[in-house]
Amino acid sequence: MAELLLDATVFEDYRAGDFKAKSVIDRAIDGAISVSVSPVTVFQLWSDPSLDRQAEIGSASIISFMEQATLSTEAAKLAGRWLAKLDPGQRAELAPRALVAATAKVRGERVCARDPKAFGWFDADVVGYDL
Repeated sequence: MAELLLDATVFEDYRAGDFKAKSVIDRAIDGAISVSVSPVTVFQLWSDPSLDRQAEIGSASIISFMEQATLSTEAAKLAGRWLAKLDPGQRAELAPRALVAATAKVRGERVCARDPKAFGWFDADVVGYDL
């Protein structure tokens, strides 16, 4: 297992030139920290209409250095239980975060995200870019 499971915001901010997100990615590539990425995060990144070919190649290259954190049945059940407690209008918007948080929880990893409070609905260990 890795130390951190990276949320989509890390990749989005890295592409936008955010210094702190770049530091997280650089440390991961250098092997200073171990990171994983969820297929849910990859789905979020590739469904972004602003992802052009250059950004797609760059993201795929970065992801190739990371452990793949597959979504397990246990994590899917946990995310479902968390979402069931929310208002129906919130579920669709928060489903990707719930799946990422549950994957990290089951794997014993921390989620790394721009805004840890965005995961406040879920019982997961979430950190910002200032590890």
